[in-house]
Amino acid sequence: MLKMISRPAVKLVERYLPDPYIFVLLLTIIAAVAAIAVERQTPLAVLRMWGDGFWNLLTFSMQMLLVLVTGFMLASSPPVKRLLQKLASVAKSPGAPSCWSPMSPWPPAGSTGALAWSSVRCLPRSWPS
Repeated sequence: MLKMISRPAVKLVERYLPDPYIFVLLLTIIAAVAAIAVERQTPLAVLRMWGDGFWNLLTFSMQMLLVLVTGFMLASSPPVKRLLQKLASVAKSPGAPSCWSPMSPWPPAGSTGALAWSSVRCLPRSWPS
């Protein structure tokens, strides 16, 4: 029933909402024009600043990727997986691991969601998904 009710709204959004890339292009152009007009920068200086910022963002993105991959690898290791399965078997309700993960004393659990995600994936099979 919900699917039938939401179908017209989904069709409307799919038809008229532009691609996110259009928003990126428009906001980039607006920011460049504002930098040229307000900050009195030359177009070449604005282009240079944009390029430098991109590579700084790429460095940060790679650091976050390493944090996530390392956390996932740790959570997938056999000893940690066994521990997470034992913790998940103690849970009395489906939402309990979601409450436990932020309170985990493990430093990696605070820095990545991989351990929390693995604890939710290790729920006993008797619980409905």
